[in-house]
Amino acid sequence: MLKNTVLCVLLFIVAMSTAKTVKFKDCAKSPPAKGAVKSVDIKPCTAEPCKMKRGTNVTATMTFVAGSNATVANGVIHGIIADVPVPFPLPHPNACGVSLKCPLQAGNTYTYSASLEVKKEYPTLELVVEWELQDENQKDLLCVEIPVAIVS
Repeated sequence: MLKNTVLCVLLFIVAMSTAKTVKFKDCAKSPPAKGAVKSVDIKPCTAEPCKMKRGTNVTATMTFVAGSNATVANGVIHGIIADVPVPFPLPHPNACGVSLKCPLQAGNTYTYSASLEVKKEYPTLELVVEWELQDENQKDLLCVEIPVAIVS
């Protein structure tokens, strides 16, 4: 039993060492009065800008306070390249029932998590990733900009 517990703790430490709480810019178009992003963790990431290796998955976990009630929460990602937003599709954009329990209530704290495939055909470059979570009216529940580098 002790051996299993020690093994679990070691695995947890190794897993957490590849995640990093990153600096981000809040980019909500019309920030809700009470809403705020508290933290953004990217896995794997060990230094900023986070290096996203082609052919792998990257997971973002964001803790936020909902600024308004919402029955829908859809993830939307764009890579900002030369001031042009390029869509990066999520395999499961609807966060309700996946990482969030909807409806969301204004003033409550939530943790949203989603994974994105960094496709092998993406070019190697540095860019800003704009990651949004939108409500049923396509209004931002959260929006963060994160500097990243896509690497081989």
